Amino acid sequence: MTRQLAVLIVAGVIVALPFVVRDAPSNGAWREGDPVLTIISPHNEAIRYEFGRAFSEWHRQRFGKPVKVEWITVGGTTEISRYLVSEYVAAFRAWWTAQGNAWPAGAADELVAREPKRFPEMHRRFREVDDPRQFTSKLDLFFGGGEFDHTRAHQQGLTVAPWRPGEEPVELLAQIPAEVSGEVWRTPYMIGTCLSTFGICYNVDRLRALGVAEPPTRWEDLTDPVYFGQLGVADPTKSGSIAKAFEMIIQQQMREAADPASGWEKGIRLIQLIGANARYFTDSASKVPIDVAAGDAAAGLAIDFYARFQAEVSGKGRMGYVTPRGGSSVSADPISLLRGAPNRQVAVQFIEFVLSREGQRLWMAEPGTLGGPQKYLLCRTPIRLDLHAELPPMLEQPMELARTFTYRREWTSGHFNLQRDLVRAMCLDSGEELRRAWREIIRRGGPQAHPQAMACLQQLPVTWGNARDVVKQRNRLTYLREWTEFFRANYRQAERLARGAHRVAQAW
Repeated sequence: MTRQLAVLIVAGVIVALPFVVRDAPSNGAWREGDPVLTIISPHNEAIRYEFGRAFSEWHRQRFGKPVKVEWITVGGTTEISRYLVSEYVAAFRAWWTAQGNAWPAGAADELVAREPKRFPEMHRRFREVDDPRQFTSKLDLFFGGGEFDHTRAHQQGLTVAPWRPGEEPVELLAQIPAEVSGEVWRTPYMIGTCLSTFGICYNVDRLRALGVAEPPTRWEDLTDPVYFGQLGVADPTKSGSIAKAFEMIIQQQMREAADPASGWEKGIRLIQLIGANARYFTDSASKVPIDVAAGDAAAGLAIDFYARFQAEVSGKGRMGYVTPRGGSSVSADPISLLRGAPNRQVAVQFIEFVLSREGQRLWMAEPGTLGGPQKYLLCRTPIRLDLHAELPPMLEQPMELARTFTYRREWTSGHFNLQRDLVRAMCLDSGEELRRAWREIIRRGGPQAHPQAMACLQQLPVTWGNARDVVKQRNRLTYLREWTEFFRANYRQAERLARGAHRVAQAW
């Protein structure tokens, strides 16, 4: 009995964990009975504070009451996606079985699948109901993350359109294009709120100490052996934004190659060498700019606003950031209304506030200025086109960047998750062997001196053409294990080849 009780307590703690890290609302004027809004978000504390505070005041001025905004933080978008699925499956299951329906094995996976295979009636009913009195996740909005995550959430049935057809706020949406250079900025079920690019942040003093005369400006620069053990990188299986950054690297190589298939392989190999130079792979994309600013890493992959914010607080000239020209699309960070939102009216009002000029100015204005943030400089680019003429010098003009890169969805969107897994097997699960082989190649004269070792190091277990079929035919854990064993064996052989070639050269 004692053991069962302990198990129940642990289970309760795990279930309650997201709510333990629920942000304390900062709406001091709020009173019991006033509106409440619950938002799940990967956004940092600064964004949560400024938008929660500003929306509450905006709502008070227009509707007479402040709003208590409660923020649920469970991690990055990958963790958010898993959490939302688990909450909706549990809620729907309770509602479904309460009506006397059976809950067959495999129903959870079927419920959130794009197309029903075994239980079409259950799949259909889940997507027909948008009433918190029947089932709900007890959350209102999904705010932040990437377009991929929000599109997937809608395909899983987790989000709904905030307005009926013909009732959309035309004056707000008119300033947000539906698509720019291949990137989706707006659909009926998700709306971009600000813009992101991906690039390289670097510590000026650390580069000087390494003897690097010019800071990195291209993705390829991060493969230079001078950066061995010096790069901060986030785990793409934990961070959707860094997975998107890796996709940018691959897309650029595909565009510049003679054919997309060879470009895909070149992009994967480029990421491999960035991983070989990595000092670590962190779960949090925001950690990399912090470490670069502190000098704990010389450079790293970063989302533009994380890097710009850190550069601002670190002091002028200590840290830099660059978006590689032709190396990143301009993507939107959306907001979506969740199915069965308990506070739907207030949630839609929050969306309208975020898209208004007042809400959009929070992304870019200086703290303390009229209409700006109260405490934090957010360093983000608003999505509204009519505000781009007012961007401060630290923010690049997004439409100019968009002209240098066109995102080809058909090239890599279907490979997005398998690219995450490939990088995990290639750079994390076999990371020790990778770095040992790369260190040996560098010590023995560098890549040019060891073509055989490099060819062995950079073998891939799949191609662009067959990767999706391989994934479909195998269980994820199976192919991850196979890929990891493949890379480990090749890395060990590459290390032996580098040592053997060196001994032959010495004997000669």
